[in-house]
Formats: sequence, structure tokens, C-alpha cells
Amino acid sequence: SALLKSARDEEGGSLPVQPPLIAYEREEGGTSWMPVSFAQEQMLVLHSLHPESPLYNVPWCTKLQGLVDVSALRRAFGWLVRRHEVLRTVYAMDPAGVPQQRVLPVSEYVHSIRVEHTAPIENAMSMVDEEANRGFDLLGGGPVMRVLLVCVSAEEHVLLVHTHHIATDEWSVNVMRRELGVAYPAY
Repeated sequence: SALLKSARDEEGGSLPVQPPLIAYEREEGGTSWMPVSFAQEQMLVLHSLHPESPLYNVPWCTKLQGLVDVSALRRAFGWLVRRHEVLRTVYAMDPAGVPQQRVLPVSEYVHSIRVEHTAPIENAMSMVDEEANRGFDLLGGGPVMRVLLVCVSAEEHVLLVHTHHIATDEWSVNVMRRELGVAYPAY
């Protein structure tokens, strides 16, 4: 293509050789364990050294004004989890100590939104801070995302979406925010 030719011309006639992409076959029902990527392996090694550390937590928080339909919020997050397999991926070590991953089928994945009630807003923010600094149980089959909704009053809420860096980054958070912004009103 013209784009590839242009890239070759800019690089002096050749592009670096890239390793092939390998598509792993998955059994129906999501029972297959697959190797992790190099980046995931590094993240799991770091996690195993300090499993309670919040260093690789990626929290995002927003204040919600007005009435919140918790049922619609649950359905919107359910849609997000169905859409993005990485949010349903669990990790474990095989008997030889090699990290593996498995994408849980939607029917097997249990996602919940923890709902708390407190006032004033300072108490809510303390709860959010505590949750955002809580580690993940990556190698114990734990989820890579947790959601906390703190209701300060009938029309004031704080939403925390808390993911581990193995499953998300800043760019992905922006995608999730946009998608939730579309999904929530639809439910």
C-alpha cells in the first residue's frame, strides 16, 4: 500500500521485522488458560513481590449530581464487561510457576457495584480514597476492576471505578468513561 511504501521510504527502505502475532484458540465456554504477554508477565511479577501495593491501581472518580439509577448503572457496567474481555480476565500460576490468563465467559463473571451511604462529602471521599488504595488479588482469581458508588444524599454521589494497570491505562480509562456515558442513559 502507499502508506507502507511511505513508511519504508522514511526508514531508509526497510521496516524492522516484527514477531508474528499468534492467535490462541479458545475452548467454548472460556475454559482455556493461555500464556500472558511479556508486559502482563512483568506486571504479575511486580504484583507478586508486593501484592497489597496500590502502586499499579488506576482509579478514576467522578461526582454525580442528581438521581442515580443504580440498576441502570449496574446494567451499564455489565455491558462494559461483556464488551471488554480484559475486564473479565483472571490470572494464575500454572504448576511450573508460569503465569497464565483466562477470559471468563460472561455467564461466569460476577460483577458487582458496592453501594455505600454516608455524609458529608468528606466522609465519602475518605471511603473513595481507602478503596482506591486497596490492592487487587490478581493471582488469586480476583477481578481486575472494582466499582464503588457512595451516596452522600439523594442527589449527590461519588463514583469510583478502580482497575489494575494490567487491564487498563489512561487511554483505556477515557474509552470506558465515554462508553459508560453512552450506556448508562441507554439503560
